[in-house]
Amino acid sequence: MADLSGFKRGSFPTRYLGLPLDPKKINMATLQPFLERITSKLHSWTVKCLSFAGKVKLIYSVIYGMVNFWSSVFALPKRFYEKVDSLCASFLWKNPTSPSSGARVSWSDICKPKKEGGLGLRKLEEFDLVFKLKRLWNFFSNSGSLWVGWLSHNRFYDKNYWLVNDSQRFSTTIRVMLQLKPLLTQFLRCSVGDGHRASFWYDYWTDLGPLFQMFGSTGSRQLQVPLSASISDAVVNGNWGFPDRAVTFQIVMSTTTAPFSSSGPDVYLWRGQTGGFVLDFSTRVTWDRLRAASPVVTWSDVVWFKEEIPHCSFVTWLAMFAMQARSLINISTLIARLRLEFGLGSVVVSFQHPLLLYKQLFFGALSTKVFIPIRLRLSSSYCFRSLFTASSGASVMRVSSGMSLLLHWLSSSWSA
Repeated sequence: MADLSGFKRGSFPTRYLGLPLDPKKINMATLQPFLERITSKLHSWTVKCLSFAGKVKLIYSVIYGMVNFWSSVFALPKRFYEKVDSLCASFLWKNPTSPSSGARVSWSDICKPKKEGGLGLRKLEEFDLVFKLKRLWNFFSNSGSLWVGWLSHNRFYDKNYWLVNDSQRFSTTIRVMLQLKPLLTQFLRCSVGDGHRASFWYDYWTDLGPLFQMFGSTGSRQLQVPLSASISDAVVNGNWGFPDRAVTFQIVMSTTTAPFSSSGPDVYLWRGQTGGFVLDFSTRVTWDRLRAASPVVTWSDVVWFKEEIPHCSFVTWLAMFAMQARSLINISTLIARLRLEFGLGSVVVSFQHPLLLYKQLFFGALSTKVFIPIRLRLSSSYCFRSLFTASSGASVMRVSSGMSLLLHWLSSSWSA
């Protein structure tokens, strides 16, 4: 056949669209070439003069993009995600991809939304759960795809997903899909059309929730509806066909219209941002509902805003994070330091209101004694250097507002 067609005979393992095709289970040995590609990219960037903000951008857009592409197809081992996170943390703080000891901020704190004091990155191991749920969404919502047809016929043997039990004979990816059944009911709903595809017992298609959870294993006998039945199987001559002894359930279901063949196919919905259910899967909304949220920090708007300079914002974030973590600075200490360092002596400094203090120090009569010396003598301070660097550009008014918020935060959070 190969001689006649001119095609070269291949063998496993091989690659397709950049992904490995191998009948064996994916392990760390299989992923080693991928890890080497990630390491080589990080090494190629270390020779360039990149700011911290530039490194964060490359990690988020390039490294995470590569990993997310694989995660959308395969269930990858935990060790792989830990290794990639370790490489990224080392690259961010130390440039080489050696162990990231001595990092100024832990990776778990970095991988939080900016509103919660992080840099907007995500821990790969935790975010992998979103891709696992998306595979299930694709299975239910794309019933006409080749992958869904192959999986249903060749792996599930045309049984309903809810009736297939976890087994060692399945691949890791399929086993993960089956193990997520309890979590899936929190996100998936079914809008009934003709009732041919949705499961009568297991899909969430009524306000009562999955009927199997209500009736248990005896429900099939009580309602005379098999566990494998679709919703349309419970309809007789256009009406619900429940036995007479299930009077209470018939009354409850009288408010639910029985499906008709002319109603179109059943449609699956996913939980949206407001708590309702929508036609599209949202990665961000799903992640927000899965993760454990941290308290919102009061200084995020000071650091991150529309006209920000990325490097300045990163350095300011680092200073603010350190102050929050150590609780070392308060407004009284700040004033005392200014008096001592810049010879204000007995000059009365009004810091009853942070905005007045800011105007006095940086734009009022004291500005010649404080503003210029601060630029010279505290130029090594991450927080002040980044703010003053930004103030020399076109965003003076925005940064001024940001500094006012900063002093307000200092006075309210660390007042003596």
